[in-house]
Amino acid sequence: MNYNDFKKTEFYKFFNLNKTKTSIKDDMTEIYFKTGGFQEFIDIIILINKNNDIIEAKLIIEREWIGNIKNINPFCKDIVKSFISVFTPLNDKNKINKIIETIWNLKGENDYILYIKGPEKKQHKLNEKEQKVIDVYLNLIPFTEFKLKSSTFLFRNIKINKSVKFNIIWKINSK
Repeated sequence: MNYNDFKKTEFYKFFNLNKTKTSIKDDMTEIYFKTGGFQEFIDIIILINKNNDIIEAKLIIEREWIGNIKNINPFCKDIVKSFISVFTPLNDKNKINKIIETIWNLKGENDYILYIKGPEKKQHKLNEKEQKVIDVYLNLIPFTEFKLKSSTFLFRNIKINKSVKFNIIWKINSK
């Protein structure tokens, strides 16, 4: 995806991304963003090549902001599923849609959801690779990767400066 196209996406506009820092190294530009809301919990970083194409994107979220087994933060689910969706190439959308829908439909034991229309959707049966993504999101395992045709998502729980973060890295596969 081209950086100029990224700035026109619903993701960019809806989450009101604001550039906070730019660094250039070896024909690559790294751009740091903060969201309009919940800035203390979310960081987004993209890496652009000399052709202005995004070759890597990172979403870093404070682990505690995601929630726990009792309550899952709906705002966090929204940015996570939207980040995955915006960086998944069109030809791979069908391979990751179950993950996106499952994240969006996660709820904690104490979460109560009112449905305006119809009953709750049934959860998809996930394969082992898809389930590992959900397990990282729920902090049940530390790491997994999900390969697509032209790109890869890395999902990690990492410790940075005494703080645990949930981290998604999307990158173009090397040829």
